[in-house]
Amino acid sequence: MPKIPKIPPKEELEFKEKEFMLSVYENFGKSKKIWFWILLAALVAWIPGQILLEKNLTSSFIAKISVPRVILNPYIARDLEIIQSEIIPVKSGIYSAYLQVLNPNPEISARNFSYELSMFASGGEILKKVSGESFILAGQSKFIVFPNISSDAPPASVKANLKNIKWTKYAPPINPVLEVLQVKSGVAAEGNFFVESLVRNPESYLIKRVELAVLLFDKQNKNIIAVNSTKFNDLMPGESRYFRVLWPNKFSDFGNAEIIPVMNLFEENFELQKAPPLPSR
Repeated sequence: MPKIPKIPPKEELEFKEKEFMLSVYENFGKSKKIWFWILLAALVAWIPGQILLEKNLTSSFIAKISVPRVILNPYIARDLEIIQSEIIPVKSGIYSAYLQVLNPNPEISARNFSYELSMFASGGEILKKVSGESFILAGQSKFIVFPNISSDAPPASVKANLKNIKWTKYAPPINPVLEVLQVKSGVAAEGNFFVESLVRNPESYLIKRVELAVLLFDKQNKNIIAVNSTKFNDLMPGESRYFRVLWPNKFSDFGNAEIIPVMNLFEENFELQKAPPLPSR
């Protein structure tokens, strides 16, 4: 068993306390008064000295702290590339333009970026600027088209600029592939050239917004000779939506028309639809 020490009785403890205090008082009385005043001065000086010391030490400590640099974009990504950008005359004072953007990063998407297209005269002065925002998936190439740009003078060149790129490694959980059916082109009764088609949603969810880029190629299907675009909302599951785009001029020598559906996968652009109830017997 552990040996528990015996505690002295209360009277004995009180006596020893008084004896200690009396000894301290006698020793203090024998000391010189100068030591008393030194002690008092030290106590008085202690409070402001402590405040001043703490303030200086705190300032010195804060000054030595290295604040970590805030990295707004934590991903190391290669810049988006502009593969091509062209101006296409439509009619007097009206032009179309397009640019093709490539994301060379196999695992990093640009969930948002800003673009600006500038049209220049032969002397170098800016005739027109058009801008907007878009997105591009990892490893993807996409076209951005400008069907109708007015300009008093004919543009000689065009330059595109991309900025404010917001990178992400987030992979959208769904990536619907819309079906483009029954593509037709020709000259309408009123004399305008047209491209028409059906776009079908084979998925089980509603797509709130679909944008379409329409590219018309030359006879050899190498060069783009016209661009157009359209959009529609609320494409239901299994629905086929008809559309037609027009140009004010005619094309006598043309090849294929490519229709590219675009859906922003980084927005709340999809809505799961409930199956219709079964008919009652």
